[in-house]
Amino acid sequence: WNECKQVETTTGLRWNIQPPGEYSLPIATFIAEVRQFHTLLMEQMRHRLDIAKHNWPLPQVHFNIEEAEREHAWRSRTFDEAMEKARKARRDWDKVRWAMAEVIRLVGE
Repeated sequence: WNECKQVETTTGLRWNIQPPGEYSLPIATFIAEVRQFHTLLMEQMRHRLDIAKHNWPLPQVHFNIEEAEREHAWRSRTFDEAMEKARKARRDWDKVRWAMAEVIRLVGE
């Protein structure tokens, strides 16, 4: 993270009080943490949808539960779909570095 010394103008408080730092972890660990977050979030959203479906407390407010459930089903799949796209899009980083160097060379001419 980058420590930002700017302050919020109305409160005079700094945006961030954390000192500059660096943290690294294996990509598999990072992905596992993101997957766990996604799973827990989707479980909580499913719970809230179940409450809304069976005990909607605001009869004067229309809530399209069917559309919300369709959207939730879609969102529940997004992590695995994104990971599959990422797996298919693996890059040959030597080719990427060569292409970047070539662009830089051409721009510099």
